[in-house]
Formats: sequence, C-alpha cells, structure tokens
Amino acid sequence: MIRKLTAKIQNISASLPQSAGAFSGVLIINPDDTAVLERKGTVYAVFHITGSQEFDVNLVSKVVHDVLHDSYYQSDNVSPVQSLEKAIVEVRDRVTKLTNESIRSNEGNVDFNMVAGVLWGNVIYVVQYGKSGGFLMRDGNIKAINANTEGHFSAASGVVKEDDVVLFATLPFMQKVSPDKLLSTDIDQASLPPDASCLVLKFAIDTTFTETEVVDFPMPREGKGLNLNFAAKSLFSKSLKKGSKQQAQAPQGLPEQVPEARPPVSPDINTISQMVPEPQPSAPRSGTGIKLKKDRSGKFKPNRTIIIAVVGILLLVSIGYTVKSNFGKNSANEPNIEVLSTNIDSPPALQTEETPGEPAVVDETVFYDLKLADASANPGSIAILEDKVVVADHSTGKIYQSDISTPKFTQIEKTFMGISALENADGDLGVTDSEGYKVVDLATNEVTPTIKITTPGVMATYLGNVYVLSGDTLTKYTSDGTSSTWAQSSEMEGAGSMAISVSIYVLKKDGTLLSYTTGAKDNFSVSGLETALANPVQIQTNYDFDNMYIADAGNRRIVVLDKKGTFIKEVKHENPLAWGNMKGIGVSADETKLYVLDGSKVHEIDLK
Repeated sequence: MIRKLTAKIQNISASLPQSAGAFSGVLIINPDDTAVLERKGTVYAVFHITGSQEFDVNLVSKVVHDVLHDSYYQSDNVSPVQSLEKAIVEVRDRVTKLTNESIRSNEGNVDFNMVAGVLWGNVIYVVQYGKSGGFLMRDGNIKAINANTEGHFSAASGVVKEDDVVLFATLPFMQKVSPDKLLSTDIDQASLPPDASCLVLKFAIDTTFTETEVVDFPMPREGKGLNLNFAAKSLFSKSLKKGSKQQAQAPQGLPEQVPEARPPVSPDINTISQMVPEPQPSAPRSGTGIKLKKDRSGKFKPNRTIIIAVVGILLLVSIGYTVKSNFGKNSANEPNIEVLSTNIDSPPALQTEETPGEPAVVDETVFYDLKLADASANPGSIAILEDKVVVADHSTGKIYQSDISTPKFTQIEKTFMGISALENADGDLGVTDSEGYKVVDLATNEVTPTIKITTPGVMATYLGNVYVLSGDTLTKYTSDGTSSTWAQSSEMEGAGSMAISVSIYVLKKDGTLLSYTTGAKDNFSVSGLETALANPVQIQTNYDFDNMYIADAGNRRIVVLDKKGTFIKEVKHENPLAWGNMKGIGVSADETKLYVLDGSKVHEIDLK
C-alpha cells in the first residue's frame, strides 16, 4: 500500500507593498473539486519577479495564482512534471509578454523565476524555472534537490517520508539566509526584502480515509519514524509563539490533510538526492479489517483464517496487477521513483487526430484573459474583424480590442451604455446598445448615425437592415427610419440568438433551430447530431460562410453544421471542466479560426 502524506506548511516571507520593482510570493493551490485533488494533488510554489518598472503586486500575484491553477488542473497530461512545466510557461508568458498598464506602468525587461512542487500520496514532483532553490532536510541534514537541468527548467521527483522537510526558496532569500542556517536561525520576517520568500513543507502520515477508500488493509506499526532532530520542529513551535507573523499561512479552505493520490511511476525517472522508497512491512499484522458474514447453511464452514488469507491474497494480487499495468514496472533493487529529465522551454501542444463523427479536442488555447487588461472586466459578447478580436462588457459599456497577431487588449475611447451585441459589419464593428444599432470605425473611433430600435430583442443585420426578434414577432428596421413586421409566429418565442445568410436562422434557448426564408418557415431540421443542444447561447454564420457555428454552453462545445442543418463536427476542450462559462463565439472570415469567450478568457482554436 502506498502511504499518503500531508504537509504542514510554513510561509516565510515579508509583507508586500502595493507596488514594487521586485517581489516574490508563496502559493498553495488546491482545486475546488475533491476528485481533481485526488487525481492531480496539491500545488506548492514560490515565485520571484524582477522588472525595470514597478508592478502592481496584488494584481500580478492574482494573475500568477489563477493562471497556475487553471493551466495545471485543466491539463490532461498524465505526467505531473510536464503539466507543471506547461503551467509555469503559461504564467511566465502572461507576466512577461502580455505587458499592459494594469500590470506595470511601462514596458521593460522582466526576470521571472519559480519553483513548484506537487504532492501525490508519498511522492513529490518538483519543477524549477530560472533562479530558485529546492532543498531536502532529512535526519538533521540538508541537501539541494538533485534535479536534472537543461535549458531554463530543472525537474525531479521522489518518495518522501514522515518527518522529511522540503524547502522552496527564492534566490534573494537564499542569499540572505542560507539553507543550513535556517536550521539554527530565528528569522525576522520584517527584515526580509519583498523578493525574499521561502516555503517550508514538513511531511506527516495522513491517517484519515477518503470517501472512496471503502476497503483497506491496516499496516503494522513500524518502528518510530525518522527523527530529523530537525530545527524545523522548533521553527514551527517558535512561529506559533511569535504569532501571526511567523505562523504557517495557507489559503482559506485549504484542507489540513490531502486525500490519497496514487502517482504514476514512469520508467524514465531518476531519484531526488537522498529520496528513497519507504521500506515495506514484511507481513501484515493479523486480521485484515474485512468482516465476512458467517455461513449459516450448516453444510460447509470453512476456516475463517483461510478465507481471510485467500481474500487478502486476491486483493493484493489485484492491486499489484493494477499498479503494474497503470504505472509501469520497477526493479526490486532500485528505487521505485526516478528523475524526469526535461528540455522544454515552450511545451508543444498535445497532438490529436480528428476523425469523422468524433469531436475535435483542442488543447489549452487561451488567447488572452481580459482580467489582465482590466481586473474588473466582465465581457459578455465577442466579434472577429479582419485582424482584430473585439469584446464588450455589457455592464459598463466598455469595448476592448486586440490585434490577432499580438494578443493585448486595450479599451477603445468610447463607451456604449446598454450594449447587448457585437458583430462584424463589413469590416467595421457593429454595436447594439440602448440607443439602437450603430457602426464604429475602430481606426478613427467614428460612429455612424444610429438606426433607432424601438423594441429590444435578439438582433442580426443583413444588407444594411437590422432585424430584431422580440417574443413572437420579427421586425425589420431600415436605415431611413422605417420598420415593418417581417414575420410572426409563436414558434419563434424563446429565441436566444439569430443569424442571417439569405435565410434567417433562429436558435431557441431550448436547443431548437428554425429557418425562415422570405418570411415563411422552411422545412428545416438538424440531422446527425447525437447529443442534443443544451442551453445554446449563440449561432454564428453569414452569407460568405460555408457552415454555421453554435456555442452549445450546456455541453461545453462548439457544434458545426452546414447550412442544411447536417452535423459536421463538434469542438471541445481537452479538459471536460473547461468552457463552463461560455458567453459567445466569433469566427474568422475564412473560417480557419474560432474564438470562444469563456468567462473573462478568450480561447483561440485553429479550425484547420
């Protein structure tokens, strides 16, 4: 049985100013879902950022936390090391490449460093980017983690034992307090500079059971665990005496004990220095803890000890076979965890093959997070122009634009209160707000005269006219100020979106898709779609498109149909938990790029 450990945490770092040119931070990250926690473990990280201009410390710290959380836990990569590497690259790119005024006042050089680890069961996986430190304390001795280094990354993994301690520290912290002095020195956190941080993890056996652990074998009590005679014991006790400045810090809601996770073992891993597997007990103590019903038939009463032994052997064989088939084979004379070598600066996307009838599964595809441009942004709609991505915040009337070639959203000069929709209006931006429909030239910020709309509703434009569906009535508004009823039918009630390509396609909130031509309902239906639409939020097509694109929020996917309603394919994120707050979609004019607005994030998908 792989014994699971929990980590006692101590955060040694200075209080941070509102802005600084160099600062650091400590992160302890858990997913909201217990099942994900058991599968992916807890992330512990220390980061250090230095720039030629000052940063907004709180904002950047939040960006680092959120991007690391989302990228790591949304990754389906089996290797925790590769998942961590990819997540760290995501964080680095957001902080160093997507420069904007919310993060720092002026663009300049940025030096980013991070060391992060994941605890699964009794195995820790460590990834270091840049100049940071990782150390193991065992038996009163401290040594640097023996990681394999290539390029900017270093990576290692190994078994940790009860009373082991792992330290993650920034380079400025190590320069001020060497790891060996940490054993015997009282640290005044008030004297630490903003870029000096250290995270102390002391491991203890987790004796609790998770909800999924129904049957288990009790292990014999081994001799007293290794006593490190470790000053971290006094370090923890001193921190408690010193009060909140020296106490271990953890995010609100962080569970004290981590549920068991059984990490995959790869045959291409080397060990962390001095990390070895725990010796397994030679034999279990008598009694398995499994209760068997007595045989009351009177015909056959086998020996209880034999039954228990047989059941125990079968279970052990089953467990051994499962571990062997899932995690790989290990030599009996070698440690069962080895070191993963890496030479990845920008991890490649997972390769997937799309076949007819199967969903096109896309990798992590975040184009930009609007929170980087405006921490209060809450975008509600999206439009794709020739070379720009445009989103709108319906609550504030703000519109943000970004060049497709260089992701960086900036707010345009004008605001549009009561904004409800955006569209590509022959290369310019079509906006529907409380005044009606107008066209904005983003190059000059000029706004055309408004087409007055008297009844709000679901809107689409075609040949310079605006069509608004309200209740059961579809009204046509023209640029000369006239309006007329174009169609009326109770079947159109409950519409959530509409698009026009000669025919008018009405997408209802219940997933029904209707087609109307010259005011009359067509003999039209969707075919070939195995899973019905659920809470669709938008349909996207136009005269030049070959296909129609539906944002199916309830199923977290994009459905592609031809204009006869025949199913072509669906596009899903590789992480089934992603795209849970889908608000809208946009498609490039040549139908090669799809953009999904999910919460504050814009995802870019290559449809080719």
